[in-house]
Amino acid sequence: MKYIIFIILFLLAFDASANSLGSSVEAFDKARVAESNKNYEVAFIWYKAAAERGHAEAQNKIGALHHDGYGERYWDLYELEGGNATAVKWFKKAANQGNVSAMCSLHEIYSDTYAESDGILQDDDEAAKWNKMASGQCFY
Repeated sequence: MKYIIFIILFLLAFDASANSLGSSVEAFDKARVAESNKNYEVAFIWYKAAAERGHAEAQNKIGALHHDGYGERYWDLYELEGGNATAVKWFKKAANQGNVSAMCSLHEIYSDTYAESDGILQDDDEAAKWNKMASGQCFY
């Protein structure tokens, strides 16, 4: 009987700790609030948490931060490692969920030779693929 009670208490504690992390939507909302309050360090942490939980907009945002080095209106708190190679990873996660902005970012990266410094080779076919997936909405 003590063993069963222990198992039940353990499962309840585990469930509570997992739920304390919140959903990807909750993490994304917290990131947006932090960003609007110009608390960029906290915003980055929450965007990353939401991205890791599969939130497409957050994945696109993290991709953009890596692509830009720091991101638009962002901070010098993090020197983001990986550049375009990491950006491509996050953009593809978002694009594969239908995020058009991420598709266009991939189109841009593969269309230009500047990304080659990060190991991303210019690839017109790959660029065209992402533009086609975005229904031709990319204007790079």
